[in-house]
Formats: sequence, structure tokens, C-alpha cells
Amino acid sequence: MFLRSAVTSARQGSYGTGFVLDDGSVVVVFALQCVGSPDSDPPPRWVVAARDITGRYPVRI
Repeated sequence: MFLRSAVTSARQGSYGTGFVLDDGSVVVVFALQCVGSPDSDPPPRWVVAARDITGRYPVRI
């Protein structure tokens, strides 16, 4: 569990959406289906969730 304010960014990972916290740790959320590119129109669900939590679009890695 982490606070929304502790999230600095989000990224698509192999096993789920990774939320990078302000201490540098990464929390991976398995409940989101991580398919599709952040650039898709409309964006995939994981992108919308990451944007809603972080306030910005996820980065591509």
C-alpha cells in the first residue's frame, strides 16, 4: 500500500503497471491489463489508471 502523493511516475512493465515511488521503489499492480501502447487512441486502461494516479502520462521504457 502506498499514498498517491508518493507516486512519481508510472510505466508499463512485463507483469503489470509499475508505479515508481518517491523513495525509488517500484510497486507493480497486477490487476491492470498492460496491453497497448500509451500512444494508442483511445489509450489502454492501464494508461488511463496510471494517468489518474500520477497526474501525467506514463513513460515508455
